[in-house]
Amino acid sequence: MAPVQIRPISISLEGGVQDLGFNYSYSIGNNRNTNNISLFLDTQGLFLGKRKSVGFFARYSYCFPLYEQGRMTLYSGPGACAGYVADVDSEHGAILGLCDIMGVRYRYHRNISLGLQINPTLGFKMDIEEGEAHLRGYMAGLWRSILPNIFIAYHFDQYDESRDFYPKKNFSIGIETSYNPTIYQYHQKRYIDADRFRNYDESEDWGYFSNGELFLTLSRTLGEHAKASLVMGYAGVCEDVRLIECNARGTWYFKPLNPSNDRFFVSIDGGIGFRTKEMSRPFAVFKLGMGYAMRIGPENSLEFFIRNSHHYGSPRLYDSANKLIPKENTLRSDMYITNLAFGVTLCL
Repeated sequence: MAPVQIRPISISLEGGVQDLGFNYSYSIGNNRNTNNISLFLDTQGLFLGKRKSVGFFARYSYCFPLYEQGRMTLYSGPGACAGYVADVDSEHGAILGLCDIMGVRYRYHRNISLGLQINPTLGFKMDIEEGEAHLRGYMAGLWRSILPNIFIAYHFDQYDESRDFYPKKNFSIGIETSYNPTIYQYHQKRYIDADRFRNYDESEDWGYFSNGELFLTLSRTLGEHAKASLVMGYAGVCEDVRLIECNARGTWYFKPLNPSNDRFFVSIDGGIGFRTKEMSRPFAVFKLGMGYAMRIGPENSLEFFIRNSHHYGSPRLYDSANKLIPKENTLRSDMYITNLAFGVTLCL
């Protein structure tokens, strides 16, 4: 009997609102169906500031192609998962469930593919409350049927790159996402309270807090090495500051902007950010970044970056009872926050 041949297919990074993790896919022999083993961090509520800790879970799935056309593949398959996760309205506990994978991926050059998939999960979660175990339905698993994950995969088989490139275009759009932890925050407050006493408070924190960012970029090339961009989207800055930002960005590439070049780059951003719960007092935004752009298609690239951001604003103040202090009683409110983002931009 011939030995069973395990053929590696791909390794991928997958993430969404509720989880972030790695996936390894392989097939048996020449079978086109894939076995997928996934390990995830459960980030339920983390990027929205509802929780400060993560859970974990593992997933196995068996997927098969439903439709293939050129570089695009539509696929699906059943699976199972288990782990220690949070739910929509409860803290971390053990789960066990059955799931289904449904997704679409597009194959680029350099053995890279990008895709989108949903993972509806039916399962049960066990919570320990006051020494007693309670078994409940896993509600966050149902949200996975409408909240898709985005993934980037590297394929171990080679792709034919002998095709001609398209002419370089001057305009492009991009989707940018990043993990944006808070490094430092400072807040100076001076106000008159309800009893007409003057209050002074100054806080400084080098603590760590997890945030996420999601931006849309509109870009125009300037010559052979530069690009100007308009960047708009959501930025989690610290535990109590979440902004809708609109920034101008300049990027300098160390190699010419043509489809055959991978290249390092540096960038600078400047703009304003409007606090989601207080649109009347914008924050000033300044960012410095560097990274590496990797070609994945004739007109497409992935830009991996590290970016240091600085935010300065004068937000409204609240007293110890969480009541808004009137503007006429606010003497001073200075807030400064700095972050270090790690992310990627898909340029289309």
